[in-house]
Amino acid sequence: MKEKIRDVFVLAGTTILAILLSINLDMFAWIPGIDIDISQNASLTVYVTIIGSLINIVIDEILKFYNDKKLQISVVFHSDGERADENHNVDKHLKDGNNTCAVHIFVQMNGNTKKLKDYVLKLEFPKWIDIQGVTGIAKKYINGRYLEIKLGELYNGERAKGEQFDFEITLIKNYNIGGKKSTILPTFYYKNKKRKGFVSNELIIHDAE
Repeated sequence: MKEKIRDVFVLAGTTILAILLSINLDMFAWIPGIDIDISQNASLTVYVTIIGSLINIVIDEILKFYNDKKLQISVVFHSDGERADENHNVDKHLKDGNNTCAVHIFVQMNGNTKKLKDYVLKLEFPKWIDIQGVTGIAKKYINGRYLEIKLGELYNGERAKGEQFDFEITLIKNYNIGGKKSTILPTFYYKNKKRKGFVSNELIIHDAE
């Protein structure tokens, strides 16, 4: 939607400027014997091409500058041996005879990380699930039913370009909940206030009796 709105404004601005320039600065008027309508139409075509390209270049550079200043974080659940895909939710089934399973939490950061020290990624698990850290860094951030990752401790620089971290945890079923399921979504906090706008998928844990 945003790209379509941008295209409409670019086209409108380009057309208006091109018409004004073709009337007041006809680049083909110097050619002897050329009809004024033909020369102005030719000028209009050239101006549309040049102005449209210049406007798009300027907008792209502005967006690039803005995105470089912006902190971008994605948190993606995935299974062992599978590629992390933010568009694909992960389903885990815990049975009575097989009441544990492993889950990976993939964290990627891009952009300005100056404020990262004040960000906390929190995952809250239901009471019927216990969690244990498999990797050392995952164990560090487990607090009861919560996995609280202080993002500033992962990356201390001012800039991040695709910095990646992968945490592995084990889910342990404590008791049955009647074949129901629980959905886990990452929550971000900035100075203890919830923040939105970050990329993530869902972890869906099923009680498979």
